[in-house]
Amino acid sequence: MEDKDLLKRVAKLGFDLFDAERDENTGKTLADVVKSRDLRLWEGFPVMLLKAQVLGAFPYEEAKKYLGESPEAKWFDELVVMSLVVYKTLGVEFTAAEGLKSKLAVNEEEYKMLEKSFAEETEFKVGEWLMSSQRVKNTFKNYHNKLEPENQDFRTLLDSKYLELKNEFDLEFAMSQVLSPKQRDLFLKRLKGEKMTKTEREYFYRVVKKKVAALANSELHRLARDMMSK
Repeated sequence: MEDKDLLKRVAKLGFDLFDAERDENTGKTLADVVKSRDLRLWEGFPVMLLKAQVLGAFPYEEAKKYLGESPEAKWFDELVVMSLVVYKTLGVEFTAAEGLKSKLAVNEEEYKMLEKSFAEETEFKVGEWLMSSQRVKNTFKNYHNKLEPENQDFRTLLDSKYLELKNEFDLEFAMSQVLSPKQRDLFLKRLKGEKMTKTEREYFYRVVKKKVAALANSELHRLARDMMSK
């Protein structure tokens, strides 16, 4: 295969046979990998699929759209199932697995046969082509060693986003306990330096600022913490 553009794009999905620029259309890239009929790339399909998940989501419907009603659409499903078996065999998490099973044009018997091929390291078929389960597993292991740090970075990012949202929720809840919705809005306006009307300013200084000043009192803050710890 001499499709240099496709080789560049599969590198985006973690299977960099050569140094490559990055591509954004993962669904089309995966579809083109199937249409290429290049077994080198097919062997790397589990790597690309896992990287697509790391990038945010596996674009199954998008890839199928590019393949339409062609024979490649069935091969695509077979390669996805192959990937799921690889992940299960090697104990790799793929969160999209459960939602995919009902969409794939592969029955339970075919899935079990593929599991058997990987357990016994025998050949199996995708479309008309024989593939080596041992080669597919070895390819995945080699590339996964490079991909795993990116997976960890992605999980760390998710954890930090969760903490950020949790802190934001905790702050919103705490504010709701001491300020009415109107008072909260004025407090945030003042904090952000946004313009207030004359009526808003008067209410802010007459009511809101006094409450905030009480909350900012260090001795009251210390006593409140002492009380909460008892």
